[in-house]
Parts: sequence; C-alpha cells; structure tokens
Amino acid sequence: MRFSSKAIFVVLILALLFTFSLANVQAADNQTKVDNAYKWLSDKVKTSGGWGNTEENSLSILALRNSDSALAQQGVSNLLTNSKNSGECWPQASCRVKDTALALVALNAMGADTSKAKAWLAAQQKLFLEEGNWFLQYELAGAGNGTCKAEYNYGGENRQDHILVRSDRTVALQQASLCLDVLTGKPWWAAIKSNCLQTEFFVSCQESNWLANILFISDPLYMPFTEVKSPGVLKISSKCFPSTSGGACDYDATQWATYALKLLGVDAQTRAYLESGADANKPLSYAFLYLIRQDLVYGQKLATEQSAAGYWDGSDKYFRTAISYLSVRETTLAKLDVARGWLLSNQNQDYSWGAQKQRDTAAVLWAVFSSGSTGGGGVGVQKCTDFGNVCCDASNVKTGALEISTLSCAGQIGAVCVTPSDCETSSAEETCGVDRGICCETPASGAQRYSELDDTCFGADVCASSCETAPEEKTCTDSGYCCDAVAKDATKYPNFDSTCSSGQACASECKSTSSGSGNLKLLVWILVGLVVIGLIVLLVVLMRRRKSKGEIESLPALGGFSAGPPRPMPRPMPFGPGPPVGRPMPPRMPPRPMPRPSTRGPVGRGRGKTEDELKKTLRELERIK
Repeated sequence: MRFSSKAIFVVLILALLFTFSLANVQAADNQTKVDNAYKWLSDKVKTSGGWGNTEENSLSILALRNSDSALAQQGVSNLLTNSKNSGECWPQASCRVKDTALALVALNAMGADTSKAKAWLAAQQKLFLEEGNWFLQYELAGAGNGTCKAEYNYGGENRQDHILVRSDRTVALQQASLCLDVLTGKPWWAAIKSNCLQTEFFVSCQESNWLANILFISDPLYMPFTEVKSPGVLKISSKCFPSTSGGACDYDATQWATYALKLLGVDAQTRAYLESGADANKPLSYAFLYLIRQDLVYGQKLATEQSAAGYWDGSDKYFRTAISYLSVRETTLAKLDVARGWLLSNQNQDYSWGAQKQRDTAAVLWAVFSSGSTGGGGVGVQKCTDFGNVCCDASNVKTGALEISTLSCAGQIGAVCVTPSDCETSSAEETCGVDRGICCETPASGAQRYSELDDTCFGADVCASSCETAPEEKTCTDSGYCCDAVAKDATKYPNFDSTCSSGQACASECKSTSSGSGNLKLLVWILVGLVVIGLIVLLVVLMRRRKSKGEIESLPALGGFSAGPPRPMPRPMPFGPGPPVGRPMPPRMPPRPMPRPSTRGPVGRGRGKTEDELKKTLRELERIK
C-alpha cells in the first residue's frame, strides 16, 4: 500500500513528539532524583546530631550552601561548636589535619573566619627530605666546558666546592666535598648528601649565561624547583603533612591540607611529596594535583582512570567519583555526562548515595549537582592555555597587566589568565600538553611526534599528537545493570558482579525499587500506547479512504441503477366515504418493465435486488459522501 507524503509527514511528527516527550520525562525524573537527594540530606541534618562528624558536617555545608543557605549556616555554627578553641582545629578532642582542612574548605566557602585553622595547619607541616633524591643542577648556554661554585656553611665553617660542567652536560667535583657527590647512574647533577639536605647553597658560575636550580628526582619523575640565573641562594623547600600532630607524613592529609591552603592563596610546598606518591594513590591524587596545580598531565591521567560506565573505581566509588568530577568539571577532559548518568542510575532506594550515606551524598551534591540541576559543566569551556596564555598566581602578575577574564583558570585557585609576558614566573619555552601534543607512554599509530618537547614530559613519556589507549576492561554496564534487586526472569551476569557496588548484582533488568521509577515506566508505556493507537487510527483512515474511492467509482453498475435521488413510492388509493369493509388492499402495481441495456456502461449485476437492499445501498452512498 502506498501512502501519501502527508501521511508520512504525520507519522514522522508523531515519532518526534514521542522522542521529545520521552526525553522530557527522563529529564524530569532525573531532576526529581536530585531534588529528593537534597531533601534526604536536609532531613538528615535537621535530626538530632544529624550533622555527623567533622567530615560529614563540612561536606554537608558545601552541598547545602547553594540550596539552603540558612541551613548551611546552622551547619557552620555546629562545626564551630565542635572545634577546639572556636575554630582552631577539628575534632575538638583530638585535632587531625584532614578534618581541619575539610572544615577550613567549608568555612572559606561560607565566608567565615579561617585565620585560626589556617595558622594551625601551617604549624603542622613537616620536612620531606628523602635521601638520594635531591640534586644541584647547572646549565651553561655555551657549547664548551665551564666551572661553577657552591658555597655553604658546614659545622660553623664556610666551605666552597668547584663543579666542572662539561659540554655533554655531565658534571665533576674538582675536590672531595662534605655536602655534594656525583652518583654513577646520575652524572649530570651534583647530588646533595643526606647531612646537607637543609643547607643553603650560594651558587655562581664563571660564564656569563648560566642557570642553577634544585632538582628532585624520583624515577621516573624529574622535578625542577626555583632556579637562579645570577649568583644567589638555593635551598630545598619541601614539606608534607602528618595525619595528627607530630606523626609521619600522610598522603591523604597532605592533599586535603594543600588544597585547603591553596584556596587561601598559600603554597604549602608539598609538590615533591604529592607528585612522587601520585601513582600509588590514584585516582584521588590526580584529582587533587589537577585542582592544586592545574597541570594538564594530571588532568589527562585522571580522565584515563574513568571507567566506561562513568565512575572512578575504588573502595569509595561514589566519593572518588565526586572529587574526580569536581577536579575536571569545568573542562572537557573527562566524560562528565556519563558520570552524571551513572550517579543518577545508582542512587540508594532513599535517594542517597553510597554506603557512607551522608558523606557520599553530600560530596556528590557539592561536586556534581551543586546548582541543584542534573546538567553539568565541561562543554564549551574555553581554557586560558588553549589560546597561548598562562594561568598566573595573582602575586606574580605584573603591575598593569590585563586579566583575560573570559578564559578559564578553573582549578587553579588564586590564579588569573594573562599573557605569558605579564606573568613574572612564566616561561616562553613550549611545553608538551600545553602548547602542542600530549605526553604519552606510547604514541598512537600514525600520531605526529614532537621529539623536541619530550624533555617537558615526565620520565620516559614522549610528546605526540595522540596516545595509544589501552582497551578498557568490561564492566557490568557493558552487558546489563548493577541492581540492588534483580527483576523476575532477568538474565544474571555473575562474572560482572565484582564490578558493581557491594551488595549489588549484575543482571539484564533490575527490580523497581522506587515509586518514581515505576511512575516513569508507566508513563513511558502510556506514551508508547498512545503513539501505537495514533498510528493504527491513521492507517485505518487511509485504508478506508482508498476503499471508499473505489466503491464510488463502481456505483453506476450496482443493481442496474445509476446514482441519483430515490424514486417516490406509490401511495395507497383512498376509499370513498363510509366505513371501510375489512382491511383496505393496496392497489396492484403494474409490472415493472425490464430496463434496457445501458449504452453508457456495463449491465448492472444487482438486477434482482429488493427495494430494502436498494435503500441500504443508497444510505451507504450518502454516508460515504
């Protein structure tokens, strides 16, 4: 059956309306999930003792400050009540670095006084001085050999070491030194001995064009620190934070404390410690390093840790996903829409998230849904470095420099976007990942190589236009869904259960656990039914019209009569005056002559039809018209 273009157009319109309706229903359902999560958290903190411990209290303030500022302010009051010396450190009974850092982040977001917490954190720093990892590095501009010096005080006496810098960049000591050494496997630098890790070195060279700096090496990491290009002082400045006062360096405490102080414009000098331990503490280490330093290398590493389903894996999957999302939410590095979709599809039955409900829910709302919307950032964001500019700490911006406020320095707190010439510490040299290419362990097949920028990557990484990506490990979402309860008759995938959250199973269909999801499915089925009914009605109408047209064309042949007004039926003749004798008989009708064959068409086929059949046919004709 052929359909007219009008019919096809109507079908397409119905299909589009159905698609848009379904998308709107899904968006409305997602928004309801976020609204219910905020309600869950609000109801939780309003109960007696509902603000929880310091971590839960701080994250709840950060989550609620945009949706209910008055309630968040109550959280601030509760936070201060449970601190030592009204805002010095947390918790009150035994101050810990991470708790104090989290409280400082929340207080800073609310515009509260942070001076006491800031001073307490700064006082907890420890020196990070790993033996065998610190070096003096000298560079000469010329192609020949040169001689440099390192002067220092040792045991109350002034000492002076002469360092020969060869044309192949290797170095040699002209005499034995109390503080310096040249290691066999690292002949390009003067290693600082363990007994001189806190010594100040006054460095200089005979040549006119040179530079010197402190270098931290922890294979495969090569990290240069502040350099001098004229006679001056170099000293190792590297620190970390313990979990509690007087303890050993703790990675989690250090990254939280560094982030908190960065928000206040303070450099905690923890770069060597954090970067040397980054791979062992991923993915949160990559997230914090990108938040703190805005280093594209760590943003890219964080993106590669994201699963195909959208989350960042680990024992605290929801919390890790929230902090990772926070780090890159104003970039296009990660699959942010996939992360949001995974979170909205994996709420608890009461609309909270995770096993540690208050902490995880507050973290997700703060980091992912802080505006109260299911939408997210990351699309169309223009980064400062995308246009050849630099994100420069406000303290290093030259006087009179023009800030480029339309470009983003997201994640680098206290930094503004300026041209390289307007930043005191910026370098004119190109770097991989900022100016060109990406730092890769293995370049992709056919990728363009930028060998001249390899030395700006870490360790053995090289600079190329694209990297070879390892195949992602399959998870439950590749075959089905992670379910709290499996639907009846659903297919189970036990091999993927381990890729779901604790207590969840992988199956082809989950059992509905919330009225919201049930209502959504019911509404979807109603829409599907309406569309199907509409299509059926449309097809019936089209078929009837085509059939009607065919009947009208063949009507002249019905019963030998042509279409037209019906003939008047003869009336009975009245009797004369007087009572009728019996029942009056109708007059006899004269025999109807046989119709002559029509010369204008075929002889009708209904020659023997009764008058009732004729009336029925005529009524049908009138109805069709």
